Amino acid sequence: MVAIKLRWNLRRHLWFWATIVFILALHVPLVFMVRWPQGRGPTLFYTMPIGIVDFFIILGAVGLAEKVFSKDSSSNDENE
Repeated sequence: MVAIKLRWNLRRHLWFWATIVFILALHVPLVFMVRWPQGRGPTLFYTMPIGIVDFFIILGAVGLAEKVFSKDSSSNDENE
């Protein structure tokens, strides 16, 4: 949610929301693949590194989508 909030200025673009939905869809199988410690729920020790890496992956994916779709928008604007 923090990564989305940091890029909230892009909320008016359909590609932004498509990227977010795609990333969230990728999270579903990952939640089932991670082996949590037996007997107790996930602790901060286990979840913090995963959360930090996930944060940077989401920021990178949104940044990459912005570069790809911004080039398409600017080239379309020049042609019109």
